[in-house]
Amino acid sequence: MLALTSLSRAVRQWVTRSPLLVQLLRQGTWYVAAGVAATGIHAGLFLLLREPLGTYPANISAIVVSTVANTEFHHYVTFNARGSSRLRRLVAIAVTIAFYATYSSTALAVLQLVVPDPSAAQQTTTIVAAALVFGLVRFVLLRVWVFARTSRSRRRARELRGHR
Repeated sequence: MLALTSLSRAVRQWVTRSPLLVQLLRQGTWYVAAGVAATGIHAGLFLLLREPLGTYPANISAIVVSTVANTEFHHYVTFNARGSSRLRRLVAIAVTIAFYATYSSTALAVLQLVVPDPSAAQQTTTIVAAALVFGLVRFVLLRVWVFARTSRSRRRARELRGHR
């Protein structure tokens, strides 16, 4: 028990001494929480719209709503990028919608090849699985491309203030 406590204390000290790791853990936590919420919104909207619109229009409609909400959340909360380019964010939303609409529609088409008349539960499960895979890729892209400049600028400003 003492060894576990010592190990826990050592890990906590190591993590808190690395601002980049603390930032990555914070961003990762918010990203996962927002991703779960956005996936839930996507799945719920898909189920609501599936009958009146059909499978693919319902999927794309749900993607548009959940992606816009999710990206705005990441802008303000996950990456705290208030000074980032609006154009860059809009491009990120458009690219995400286009990619994810293609990706998840392809996943639904493959499901339909395997299961000729898939149930709503099977289609929703396919969408959720596709969202999980794409979510990891999207986190890296958001962190490295969309919101990176603001984080670097803020970090550089803190470094300069600390050296005065």
